[in-house]
Amino acid sequence: MPSPKPDESGSVTRVARSRARPPRAKVWVAGVLVAVGLIAGAWAWVDSTSSRWGRSRSSPPGSPSAQQGRSRPSDSRDESFDPSLLVDERTCYWSYAPNIDQSLSEPGTPLSFRVRTDQNGFRIGDQPPPRHPRCRVVVAGDSFTLGMWVRADQALPAVLERLLNREGYSVEVDNGGTMDQTISQERTNLLSRWADVGEQIAVIATCSNDIEDIAALKAQSCDLAVPPKASLHRFERADFGSISEQIRAQFVAWRRRLVGFIGPHGNHLPRSRAECDAAAAEYLHEAVDTARALRGRHVHLAFDVLEEFSCAAAVGPWGSSEVDAFQARLTAAVEQEGAVLLQSPVLPPADRLRPYDDHPSPAGYRIYARALADRLESSGWLDRCR
Repeated sequence: MPSPKPDESGSVTRVARSRARPPRAKVWVAGVLVAVGLIAGAWAWVDSTSSRWGRSRSSPPGSPSAQQGRSRPSDSRDESFDPSLLVDERTCYWSYAPNIDQSLSEPGTPLSFRVRTDQNGFRIGDQPPPRHPRCRVVVAGDSFTLGMWVRADQALPAVLERLLNREGYSVEVDNGGTMDQTISQERTNLLSRWADVGEQIAVIATCSNDIEDIAALKAQSCDLAVPPKASLHRFERADFGSISEQIRAQFVAWRRRLVGFIGPHGNHLPRSRAECDAAAAEYLHEAVDTARALRGRHVHLAFDVLEEFSCAAAVGPWGSSEVDAFQARLTAAVEQEGAVLLQSPVLPPADRLRPYDDHPSPAGYRIYARALADRLESSGWLDRCR
Protein backbone atom coordinates (compact mmCIF):
# COMPACT_ATOMS: atom_id res chain seq x y z
CA MET A 1 0.00 0.00 0.00
CA PRO A 2 1.51 3.43 -0.88
CA SER A 3 2.33 5.82 1.96
CA PRO A 4 -0.35 8.43 2.73
CA LYS A 5 0.38 11.89 1.41
CA PRO A 6 0.27 14.98 3.62
CA ASP A 7 -2.28 17.70 2.91
CA GLU A 8 -1.43 21.29 2.07
CA SER A 9 -0.61 22.05 5.70
CA GLY A 10 1.93 19.24 5.72
CA SER A 11 -0.03 16.90 8.08
CA VAL A 12 -1.54 13.48 7.34
CA THR A 13 -5.32 13.42 7.53
CA ARG A 14 -7.18 11.24 10.10
CA VAL A 15 -8.52 8.95 7.34
CA ALA A 16 -5.06 8.47 5.91
CA ARG A 17 -3.64 7.75 9.36
CA SER A 18 -6.30 5.10 10.05
CA ARG A 19 -5.49 3.41 6.76
CA ALA A 20 -1.79 3.54 7.49
CA ARG A 21 -2.00 1.13 10.45
CA PRO A 22 -3.78 -2.25 10.71
CA PRO A 23 -7.14 -2.36 12.51
CA ARG A 24 -6.88 -2.83 16.25
CA ALA A 25 -9.13 -5.91 16.14
CA LYS A 26 -6.74 -7.72 13.82
CA VAL A 27 -3.77 -6.88 16.02
CA TRP A 28 -5.67 -8.06 19.09
CA VAL A 29 -6.68 -11.37 17.48
CA ALA A 30 -3.13 -12.02 16.25
CA GLY A 31 -1.76 -11.32 19.73
CA VAL A 32 -4.23 -13.71 21.35
CA LEU A 33 -3.36 -16.47 18.90
CA VAL A 34 0.37 -16.01 19.48
CA ALA A 35 -0.15 -16.07 23.26
CA VAL A 36 -2.27 -19.22 23.08
CA GLY A 37 0.34 -20.90 20.91
CA LEU A 38 3.15 -19.98 23.30
CA ILE A 39 1.20 -21.18 26.34
CA ALA A 40 0.27 -24.48 24.64
CA GLY A 41 3.84 -25.04 23.52
CA ALA A 42 5.20 -24.33 26.98
CA TRP A 43 2.61 -26.66 28.51
CA ALA A 44 3.61 -29.47 26.17
CA TRP A 45 7.31 -28.98 26.88
CA VAL A 46 7.05 -28.61 30.65
CA ASP A 47 4.45 -31.35 31.01
CA SER A 48 6.69 -33.95 29.40
CA THR A 49 9.99 -32.85 30.93
CA SER A 50 9.09 -31.79 34.48
CA SER A 51 10.30 -34.37 37.00
CA ARG A 52 11.28 -37.60 35.29
CA TRP A 53 8.14 -38.43 33.31
CA GLY A 54 5.87 -35.52 34.16
CA ARG A 55 2.53 -35.47 35.87
CA SER A 56 0.48 -38.39 37.13
CA ARG A 57 -1.74 -39.98 34.52
CA SER A 58 -5.04 -41.78 34.92
CA SER A 59 -3.95 -44.75 32.81
CA PRO A 60 -0.68 -46.51 31.98
CA PRO A 61 0.67 -47.16 28.51
CA GLY A 62 -1.73 -49.48 26.78
CA SER A 63 -4.55 -48.82 29.23
CA PRO A 64 -7.43 -51.28 28.89
CA SER A 65 -10.77 -50.44 27.37
CA ALA A 66 -13.45 -48.72 29.39
CA GLN A 67 -15.97 -49.71 26.72
CA GLN A 68 -15.38 -53.38 27.59
CA GLY A 69 -15.92 -52.85 31.31
CA ARG A 70 -12.22 -52.98 32.13
CA SER A 71 -10.50 -50.91 34.77
CA ARG A 72 -7.82 -48.35 34.04
CA PRO A 73 -4.86 -48.94 36.35
CA SER A 74 -3.08 -45.89 37.68
CA ASP A 75 0.59 -45.23 37.09
CA SER A 76 2.88 -42.32 37.84
CA ARG A 77 4.72 -42.32 34.50
CA ASP A 78 3.95 -40.05 31.58
CA GLU A 79 3.36 -42.31 28.61
CA SER A 80 5.18 -39.82 26.37
CA PHE A 81 8.49 -41.30 27.56
CA ASP A 82 8.00 -44.78 29.00
CA PRO A 83 11.09 -47.00 29.22
CA SER A 84 8.94 -50.05 29.98
CA LEU A 85 7.88 -50.13 26.32
CA LEU A 86 9.45 -50.83 22.98
CA VAL A 87 7.84 -48.63 20.33
CA ASP A 88 7.92 -47.85 16.64
CA GLU A 89 6.15 -44.55 15.92
CA ARG A 90 5.58 -45.10 12.21
CA THR A 91 3.60 -48.31 12.67
CA CYS A 92 2.10 -47.40 16.07
CA TYR A 93 3.71 -50.49 17.60
CA TRP A 94 4.22 -50.94 21.33
CA SER A 95 5.09 -53.92 23.51
CA TYR A 96 6.81 -54.56 26.79
CA ALA A 97 10.56 -53.98 26.77
CA PRO A 98 13.11 -56.52 28.03
CA ASN A 99 14.00 -56.82 31.70
CA ILE A 100 11.42 -54.48 33.23
CA ASP A 101 9.83 -54.66 36.66
CA GLN A 102 6.77 -52.53 37.37
CA SER A 103 3.71 -52.75 39.59
CA LEU A 104 0.27 -51.40 38.76
CA SER A 105 -2.78 -50.96 40.96
CA GLU A 106 -6.34 -49.70 40.70
CA PRO A 107 -7.13 -47.13 43.42
CA GLY A 108 -10.17 -47.94 45.52
CA THR A 109 -10.05 -51.65 44.71
CA PRO A 110 -7.98 -54.63 45.84
CA LEU A 111 -6.67 -55.04 42.28
CA SER A 112 -2.92 -54.90 41.67
CA PHE A 113 -0.32 -56.87 39.77
CA ARG A 114 3.35 -56.90 38.88
CA VAL A 115 4.91 -57.16 35.43
CA ARG A 116 8.45 -58.53 35.15
CA THR A 117 9.88 -59.45 31.76
CA ASP A 118 12.84 -61.47 30.54
CA GLN A 119 15.33 -60.58 27.81
CA ASN A 120 12.65 -61.10 25.13
CA GLY A 121 9.95 -59.04 26.85
CA PHE A 122 7.98 -62.13 27.94
CA ARG A 123 6.24 -61.82 31.31
CA ILE A 124 7.86 -64.01 33.97
CA GLY A 125 7.26 -64.79 37.62
CA ASP A 126 9.48 -63.96 40.54
CA GLN A 127 11.48 -67.17 40.20
CA PRO A 128 11.19 -68.59 36.67
CA PRO A 129 11.93 -72.34 36.75
CA PRO A 130 14.88 -73.69 34.74
CA ARG A 131 13.66 -74.81 31.34
CA HIS A 132 15.08 -77.32 28.90
CA PRO A 133 11.97 -78.16 26.88
CA ARG A 134 11.55 -80.11 23.69
CA CYS A 135 9.04 -77.58 22.39
CA ARG A 136 8.42 -73.87 22.79
CA VAL A 137 5.01 -72.21 22.59
CA VAL A 138 4.58 -68.43 22.38
CA VAL A 139 1.21 -66.93 23.32
CA ALA A 140 0.68 -63.40 21.96
CA GLY A 141 -2.25 -61.23 22.96
CA ASP A 142 -3.50 -58.36 25.07
CA SER A 143 -4.26 -58.01 28.79
CA PHE A 144 -6.23 -61.28 28.81
CA THR A 145 -3.04 -63.07 27.77
CA LEU A 146 -0.80 -60.98 30.01
CA GLY A 147 -2.90 -61.85 33.05
CA MET A 148 -3.95 -58.44 34.21
CA TRP A 149 -4.57 -58.33 37.98
CA VAL A 150 -3.22 -61.85 38.59
CA ARG A 151 0.25 -63.22 39.25
CA ALA A 152 2.35 -64.39 36.33
CA ASP A 153 1.99 -68.01 37.42
CA GLN A 154 -1.82 -67.63 37.36
CA ALA A 155 -2.02 -66.24 33.81
CA LEU A 156 -3.08 -68.31 30.80
CA PRO A 157 0.43 -69.15 29.43
CA ALA A 158 1.79 -70.34 32.79
CA VAL A 159 -1.30 -72.45 33.55
CA LEU A 160 -1.15 -73.96 30.05
CA GLU A 161 2.52 -74.87 30.54
CA ARG A 162 1.82 -76.68 33.82
CA LEU A 163 -1.11 -78.59 32.32
CA LEU A 164 0.86 -79.82 29.33
CA ASN A 165 3.93 -80.77 31.32
CA ARG A 166 1.81 -82.72 33.83
CA GLU A 167 0.41 -84.68 30.90
CA GLY A 168 3.83 -85.83 29.78
CA TYR A 169 4.89 -83.14 27.33
CA SER A 170 8.11 -81.15 27.58
CA VAL A 171 6.91 -77.64 26.80
CA GLU A 172 7.83 -74.06 27.61
CA VAL A 173 5.01 -71.54 27.15
CA ASP A 174 6.02 -67.89 26.92
CA ASN A 175 3.69 -65.06 27.96
CA GLY A 176 3.83 -62.49 25.16
CA GLY A 177 0.84 -60.43 26.31
CA THR A 178 0.83 -56.63 26.45
CA MET A 179 -2.16 -54.53 27.44
CA ASP A 180 -4.31 -53.28 24.55
CA GLN A 181 -2.49 -54.99 21.73
CA THR A 182 -4.32 -56.19 18.64
CA ILE A 183 -3.29 -58.21 15.57
CA SER A 184 -0.98 -55.44 14.25
CA GLN A 185 1.33 -55.49 17.27
CA GLU A 186 0.99 -59.26 17.75
CA ARG A 187 2.00 -59.82 14.14
CA THR A 188 5.07 -57.62 14.59
CA ASN A 189 6.03 -59.57 17.71
CA LEU A 190 5.74 -62.97 16.03
CA LEU A 191 7.21 -62.07 12.64
CA SER A 192 9.85 -59.53 13.63
CA ARG A 193 10.70 -59.13 17.29
CA TRP A 194 10.49 -62.82 18.25
CA ALA A 195 11.35 -64.26 14.86
CA ASP A 196 14.42 -66.02 16.25
CA VAL A 197 13.14 -67.44 19.56
CA GLY A 198 12.63 -70.85 17.95
CA GLU A 199 9.02 -71.62 18.85
CA GLN A 200 7.24 -74.59 17.32
CA ILE A 201 3.72 -73.37 18.13
CA ALA A 202 2.34 -69.82 18.27
CA VAL A 203 -1.02 -68.84 19.74
CA ILE A 204 -2.74 -65.49 19.14
CA ALA A 205 -5.34 -65.00 21.86
CA THR A 206 -8.03 -62.68 20.53
CA CYS A 207 -10.46 -60.48 22.46
CA SER A 208 -13.71 -58.73 21.68
CA ASN A 209 -12.23 -55.27 21.16
CA ASP A 210 -9.58 -56.26 18.58
CA ILE A 211 -11.63 -54.97 15.65
CA GLU A 212 -12.25 -51.63 17.38
CA ASP A 213 -8.53 -51.33 18.07
CA ILE A 214 -7.74 -51.78 14.38
CA ALA A 215 -10.28 -49.06 13.56
CA ALA A 216 -8.58 -46.73 16.07
CA LEU A 217 -5.15 -47.35 14.55
CA LYS A 218 -6.48 -46.75 11.03
CA ALA A 219 -8.10 -43.52 12.20
CA GLN A 220 -4.68 -42.38 13.43
CA SER A 221 -3.18 -43.06 9.97
CA CYS A 222 -0.79 -45.67 11.35
CA ASP A 223 1.26 -47.64 8.84
CA LEU A 224 0.23 -51.18 9.81
CA ALA A 225 3.21 -52.84 8.15
CA VAL A 226 5.64 -55.04 10.11
CA PRO A 227 8.66 -52.94 11.12
CA PRO A 228 12.13 -54.51 11.22
CA LYS A 229 13.37 -55.56 14.64
CA ALA A 230 16.14 -52.98 14.47
CA SER A 231 13.62 -50.10 14.43
CA LEU A 232 12.01 -51.09 17.75
CA HIS A 233 13.40 -48.94 20.54
CA ARG A 234 12.76 -47.77 24.07
CA PHE A 235 11.11 -44.37 23.98
CA GLU A 236 13.01 -42.34 26.55
CA ARG A 237 14.11 -38.72 26.81
CA ALA A 238 17.68 -39.94 27.08
CA ASP A 239 17.47 -41.09 23.46
CA PHE A 240 17.18 -37.53 22.16
CA GLY A 241 20.35 -35.45 22.33
CA SER A 242 20.09 -32.70 19.71
CA ILE A 243 17.64 -29.83 19.70
CA SER A 244 15.99 -31.12 16.53
CA GLU A 245 15.51 -34.55 18.09
CA GLN A 246 14.00 -33.00 21.22
CA ILE A 247 11.56 -30.97 19.11
CA ARG A 248 10.59 -34.12 17.23
CA ALA A 249 10.11 -35.93 20.54
CA GLN A 250 7.83 -33.19 21.79
CA PHE A 251 5.77 -33.39 18.61
CA VAL A 252 5.33 -37.15 19.08
CA ALA A 253 4.41 -36.63 22.73
CA TRP A 254 1.81 -34.01 21.76
CA ARG A 255 0.32 -36.38 19.16
CA ARG A 256 0.09 -39.16 21.71
CA ARG A 257 -1.86 -36.99 24.13
CA LEU A 258 -4.30 -35.99 21.42
CA VAL A 259 -4.99 -39.34 19.75
CA GLY A 260 -3.90 -41.87 22.33
CA PHE A 261 -0.96 -43.42 20.47
CA ILE A 262 -0.32 -45.90 23.28
CA GLY A 263 -3.56 -47.74 23.74
CA PRO A 264 -6.26 -46.56 21.32
CA HIS A 265 -9.24 -47.18 23.61
CA GLY A 266 -11.55 -44.34 24.45
CA ASN A 267 -10.08 -42.04 21.80
CA HIS A 268 -11.91 -43.42 18.79
CA LEU A 269 -14.88 -45.63 18.14
CA PRO A 270 -15.94 -46.58 14.62
CA ARG A 271 -18.55 -44.13 13.40
CA SER A 272 -20.30 -46.51 11.04
CA ARG A 273 -20.76 -50.15 10.11
CA ALA A 274 -18.60 -49.47 7.06
CA GLU A 275 -15.71 -48.47 9.33
CA CYS A 276 -16.21 -51.69 11.31
CA ASP A 277 -16.17 -53.66 8.06
CA ALA A 278 -12.96 -51.95 6.91
CA ALA A 279 -11.26 -52.71 10.24
CA ALA A 280 -12.42 -56.32 10.07
CA ALA A 281 -11.00 -56.64 6.54
CA GLU A 282 -7.66 -55.29 7.81
CA TYR A 283 -7.70 -57.77 10.69
CA LEU A 284 -8.39 -60.60 8.26
CA HIS A 285 -5.54 -59.50 6.00
CA GLU A 286 -3.04 -59.31 8.86
CA ALA A 287 -4.16 -62.65 10.31
CA VAL A 288 -3.67 -64.41 6.96
CA ASP A 289 -0.30 -62.70 6.46
CA THR A 290 0.82 -63.90 9.90
CA ALA A 291 -0.35 -67.46 9.30
CA ARG A 292 1.35 -67.60 5.90
CA ALA A 293 4.65 -66.26 7.25
CA LEU A 294 4.71 -68.65 10.21
CA ARG A 295 3.82 -71.57 7.96
CA GLY A 296 6.90 -70.72 5.91
CA ARG A 297 8.95 -71.06 9.11
CA HIS A 298 7.22 -74.37 9.97
CA VAL A 299 5.52 -72.86 13.01
CA HIS A 300 1.97 -73.98 13.81
CA LEU A 301 -0.46 -71.13 14.53
CA ALA A 302 -3.72 -71.18 16.48
CA PHE A 303 -6.09 -68.25 16.94
CA ASP A 304 -7.76 -68.70 20.33
CA VAL A 305 -10.96 -66.65 20.58
CA LEU A 306 -11.15 -65.84 24.28
CA GLU A 307 -14.03 -63.42 23.75
CA GLU A 308 -16.30 -63.19 20.74
CA PHE A 309 -15.31 -60.53 18.21
CA SER A 310 -17.39 -57.36 18.28
CA CYS A 311 -17.40 -53.83 16.91
CA ALA A 312 -19.30 -51.15 18.79
CA ALA A 313 -19.86 -48.51 16.12
CA ALA A 314 -21.37 -45.18 17.14
CA VAL A 315 -24.46 -45.98 15.09
CA GLY A 316 -24.89 -49.33 16.81
CA PRO A 317 -22.79 -52.46 17.38
CA TRP A 318 -22.37 -55.36 15.04
CA GLY A 319 -25.22 -57.79 15.27
CA SER A 320 -24.84 -61.54 15.65
CA SER A 321 -25.00 -62.01 11.88
CA GLU A 322 -22.00 -59.71 11.30
CA VAL A 323 -20.02 -61.43 14.08
CA ASP A 324 -20.78 -64.91 12.75
CA ALA A 325 -19.98 -63.91 9.17
CA PHE A 326 -16.62 -62.41 10.14
CA GLN A 327 -15.60 -65.39 12.24
CA ALA A 328 -16.56 -67.77 9.41
CA ARG A 329 -14.42 -65.78 6.95
CA LEU A 330 -11.52 -65.70 9.39
CA THR A 331 -11.73 -69.44 10.03
CA ALA A 332 -11.75 -70.30 6.32
CA ALA A 333 -8.93 -67.88 5.51
CA VAL A 334 -6.47 -68.99 8.20
CA GLU A 335 -7.20 -72.68 7.65
CA GLN A 336 -6.02 -72.29 4.06
CA GLU A 337 -2.65 -71.29 5.53
CA GLY A 338 -2.51 -74.25 7.91
CA ALA A 339 -3.66 -72.36 11.02
CA VAL A 340 -6.70 -73.13 13.18
CA LEU A 341 -9.31 -71.04 14.97
CA LEU A 342 -10.28 -72.19 18.46
CA GLN A 343 -13.29 -71.01 20.47
CA SER A 344 -12.76 -70.80 24.22
CA PRO A 345 -15.66 -71.28 26.64
CA VAL A 346 -17.60 -68.20 27.69
CA LEU A 347 -16.64 -67.41 31.28
CA PRO A 348 -19.47 -66.89 33.77
CA PRO A 349 -19.35 -63.84 36.06
CA ALA A 350 -18.12 -66.03 38.94
CA ASP A 351 -14.89 -66.71 37.04
CA ARG A 352 -14.15 -63.03 36.41
CA LEU A 353 -12.81 -60.34 38.72
CA ARG A 354 -16.22 -58.74 39.16
CA PRO A 355 -17.47 -56.40 40.48
CA TYR A 356 -14.14 -54.59 40.03
CA ASP A 357 -13.13 -55.77 36.57
CA ASP A 358 -14.15 -58.06 33.70
CA HIS A 359 -10.81 -59.85 33.34
CA PRO A 360 -10.64 -63.55 34.22
CA SER A 361 -9.92 -64.65 37.75
CA PRO A 362 -7.35 -67.42 38.33
CA ALA A 363 -10.21 -69.90 38.04
CA GLY A 364 -11.18 -68.37 34.70
CA TYR A 365 -7.66 -68.75 33.37
CA ARG A 366 -7.70 -72.42 34.35
CA ILE A 367 -10.83 -72.86 32.23
CA TYR A 368 -9.18 -71.13 29.26
CA ALA A 369 -5.98 -73.16 29.65
CA ARG A 370 -7.81 -76.48 29.86
CA ALA A 371 -9.74 -75.81 26.65
CA LEU A 372 -6.60 -74.67 24.81
CA ALA A 373 -4.57 -77.66 26.01
CA ASP A 374 -7.25 -80.08 24.80
CA ARG A 375 -7.33 -78.50 21.34
CA LEU A 376 -3.55 -78.45 20.99
CA GLU A 377 -3.37 -82.11 21.99
CA SER A 378 -6.09 -83.11 19.52
CA SER A 379 -4.31 -81.24 16.70
CA GLY A 380 -1.29 -83.54 16.90
CA TRP A 381 1.07 -80.55 17.06
CA LEU A 382 2.40 -81.65 20.46
CA ASP A 383 3.43 -85.15 19.37
CA ARG A 384 7.03 -84.05 18.90
CA CYS A 385 7.08 -82.55 22.40
CA ARG A 386 7.11 -85.80 24.42
